[in-house]
Amino acid sequence: MDEIVWLCQIFASYYGLQVFSAHKVRDAWRVQTSSGPKCFKRVKSSLDKVLFTAAALEYLINNGFSATVPFLKTLQNSYAIELPEGVFYATEWLPGREGDFSNLEDIQTAAKVLARIHIASRGFVPPEGCKKKESWGEIPNAWQKYALQLTEFRELANAKPNDHFNQLYLSFVDSYQKRVDLALNILNSCDYFGLVESAKKQGSLCHRDYTYHNFLVDDQGTLNVIDFDYCTQDIRAYDVGRFIRKVAKHHKYNTIPVKLLLDAYQSEHPLDRDELIFVLAFVHFPQRFWRLATRYYCKRPRYTPQYLLSQLEQETQELALENDFLLQLVAMISREVLLRR
Repeated sequence: MDEIVWLCQIFASYYGLQVFSAHKVRDAWRVQTSSGPKCFKRVKSSLDKVLFTAAALEYLINNGFSATVPFLKTLQNSYAIELPEGVFYATEWLPGREGDFSNLEDIQTAAKVLARIHIASRGFVPPEGCKKKESWGEIPNAWQKYALQLTEFRELANAKPNDHFNQLYLSFVDSYQKRVDLALNILNSCDYFGLVESAKKQGSLCHRDYTYHNFLVDDQGTLNVIDFDYCTQDIRAYDVGRFIRKVAKHHKYNTIPVKLLLDAYQSEHPLDRDELIFVLAFVHFPQRFWRLATRYYCKRPRYTPQYLLSQLEQETQELALENDFLLQLVAMISREVLLRR
């Protein structure tokens, strides 16, 4: 069936709207309808998990967070549609350009908006009828599991030493395993499970995919956040650590954008001592090296060996820069931690 014809049928049946045109933008459709442009998206998730996301968005908006849009309700009074093709939802289409990590103002604004998400999420309790999405206390076991996988991958690499990916992996795996050990040691120096218990009692949401293409900046400079598809209940420091890691990589491990990010976030919602130490541990963990190795050795069909090799080459070429950045980050966060005493 033609895509436009299919969208016309869906919007007529579920939203009572006429469709005039539609085109793909990343993994969503921009659908021009009789009540204005809408975003229509298929998610790789079950219906009950999508309903969790809808409830989380509704809670944030009702709790004062205005920099996003809720899911649209269907004529059948549901926030999502389950079809043979998958699970879908619709929202209003937000105008604006994608965020730009090269723009320091975008980074600072996004950091403040992230803090406001975390503030507005306090008190959230998943309603009945949706599947809870939570990641409480998973980090230590996950990192230890990943460390074992790096050792298992070493054995696979040794079995085929002439393979270019294997050669590069064997050259650098010791350095990255030291980083895993350091990340775990730093994590052990904070009360991670205390943070988890506190967030559980308080109610807490993480976006979990807080990056430039999920920011939309309009002509007035207002930054809105989209794609809460991966949001879950977890400690807020997870979002902060992940955001720092992405910004640091984009800026070739320059500490200035990261300092601006941290200062902007904390101007809205200061991090305590244990949260700062968690962020430091999180940024130390070599997530990208582990992920590339997993995709290669577990033979994920989506990625070609040539692509993964090129990505690993880029990652290892930046190791010295990254290690220098981490030393500077330790000094920066140590000063912040001392101020919390």
